[in-house]
Amino acid sequence: IGPIRPDQEQPVAALSGTLRFAWPSTAATALLLGQTVPELGAVEGRLSVSGTPEVLRFSDVRIEARSTDGLESSARGEVGRITFDPKFAVGAVRLDLNAKSESTDLVAQLFGHAWPEFGEVRASSRLNGGPDIFALDDFTVSVGPADQPLLRVAGAIKDLVALKGIKLDGEFKVPAARFLRPGPPEDAAKLGELQGRFVLSDADGTIGLEVLSIEVVGSNLLTASLEGVFDDIADTDLLSLQGSLRVPDPAALGRVFGLEDLDLASLAFEGRLSGSNEAFTAEGETRVGKTALTGTMTGSFAGERPKFVARLTSPVFYFEDFGLTPEPDAAAGEQQAPVAERKDVAAKRLFSDEPLPFERLSAIDLDLEILLDELDGVSLDIDQAQLHLVLENGVLTIDPLRFNLVGGLAEIRASADTTPTFPELSLDVRIDDLDLGDLLGQLKADVPLDGELDLILNLQAIGRSPRELADSLTGEIDLALARGAVRTRLFALTALDLGSWLFARSTRRGYSELNCLILRFDVVDGEAESKVLVIDTANVRAMGDGTVDLGDEQLKIEFSPRAKRRRIIRLATPFSIEGPLSQPTLRVSSSGAAGRMIGGIVAKPINLLGRLLPFVSDRNKDVDNPCLRLEPVEDIEIPTEG
Repeated sequence: IGPIRPDQEQPVAALSGTLRFAWPSTAATALLLGQTVPELGAVEGRLSVSGTPEVLRFSDVRIEARSTDGLESSARGEVGRITFDPKFAVGAVRLDLNAKSESTDLVAQLFGHAWPEFGEVRASSRLNGGPDIFALDDFTVSVGPADQPLLRVAGAIKDLVALKGIKLDGEFKVPAARFLRPGPPEDAAKLGELQGRFVLSDADGTIGLEVLSIEVVGSNLLTASLEGVFDDIADTDLLSLQGSLRVPDPAALGRVFGLEDLDLASLAFEGRLSGSNEAFTAEGETRVGKTALTGTMTGSFAGERPKFVARLTSPVFYFEDFGLTPEPDAAAGEQQAPVAERKDVAAKRLFSDEPLPFERLSAIDLDLEILLDELDGVSLDIDQAQLHLVLENGVLTIDPLRFNLVGGLAEIRASADTTPTFPELSLDVRIDDLDLGDLLGQLKADVPLDGELDLILNLQAIGRSPRELADSLTGEIDLALARGAVRTRLFALTALDLGSWLFARSTRRGYSELNCLILRFDVVDGEAESKVLVIDTANVRAMGDGTVDLGDEQLKIEFSPRAKRRRIIRLATPFSIEGPLSQPTLRVSSSGAAGRMIGGIVAKPINLLGRLLPFVSDRNKDVDNPCLRLEPVEDIEIPTEG
């Protein structure tokens, strides 16, 4: 130190020496530099100092930092000018910077992110400049094995403090399984690799990805590509991506993730995604097999829960593409035992006590509308299907689900409010001129009825499980079935052949004609009570009365037949359908024939249709509908022999 001149304002003329230092944490450097510094662990180093008290020069700078978890960094070079008056300033900086981390996760923690683990990270650059502008030149980053890195980045940052003048080019080739959480599946190698490149720049004033290109390579399970830009990574105020995806065998891809029941045809997507970190819009075409769905979806993440709005259309929806092909009717051609003879099969409960997953309806908000011109792969002729589904704040509304089927129309409205302790459900169904036989065939229901069905159903229920809902069911059911048929094996009884008098000569190839069936039920707290129940055939009209108890899963409906032909008067015997809902029994009265009747035809028709009357009477001016031409049967009691 010298020379020293005590009479001068600055008594020390020059300084020269070596400084060694050790700090337990890089946070201490913030006190010297006035800048926030990432925590890199304990720091030690040495440097040569020369100059005057006004201007110092640091040469032969060697600084190293090591953290206990394996993060190493170093700086070597010189700082050509440090001034203290009138303010602290650093200039003429030339430092070679190097860093190495044993894992990607350590680096991710420095920046407060959660990144997939790609292995070792190596970085190097040269810090130049000062006092106002510092630049990182020859910036490089390499991630993964040294001989075959997964990621390489090269470029420069011309103004490190202001983060301006950024231009970084990167390329990567990473196993796709590395992005899977919580961990890659056993067959993850079949997913191939994500390969691509990007350009990170602030050329437009914000830091963004001017170029982004990603594709999946080396996989026979899928091919995918994505190209586009992120205008501002920090705020993601503009995102625009064009992408495609093709999965030739979704079932094989599903098995990699442990999904054994993924039964879809080939899957493909072509479309565009734009938006921000708070909202996005996706538009394009999705193909599942031969089914093409086009439309748009918007999403928002700004509220309490994600919200999605989708509008999708398809000219033809092929059920087979979604694994929904109907199975062959195993019962066709087989002679099953009649209902009355099934004594060896225990009745099963239909309604479970297991709570339904209503809580899932509170996870997102959704507004979904789907329009399908034609549906292919069902036994029913369904077209012009429309669904509008809204899920908001835990309340699900379907208004409407509407479609044409077999020349008729079905319209369904439903709601489920899951916000109360016991969810509240409602269902309104209107069906006009539906082919019941085709419908039951598609549903694989072995119910021996066919005909033109009209239905009005209005029901409400409260509960968390199917049993609670069934036990609380309240509302009305109106049904009419005209020009129908009944499978006669249902009535092949041991004691009496009910079909012989109920249908007589109308039987054809195992089926018998049914002119009209009308029923009206009022439902209160899970118990449905019949208000009108009529079966009309060419020979007999049977009036019914009874109840269906959904809580106990029992029914008992009694029928009093009235003969229309004198020759079958002695055969028209009362019968009933009763027992558990899952296995009802048909019983024929054994009390004799004292109450058997014959009907006399009266000209004046009667209306038993109630709310269904407009459905039946207005349909194509169907004045010949047998349910409209029902006439009262005049009861004439005939004494019996014995």
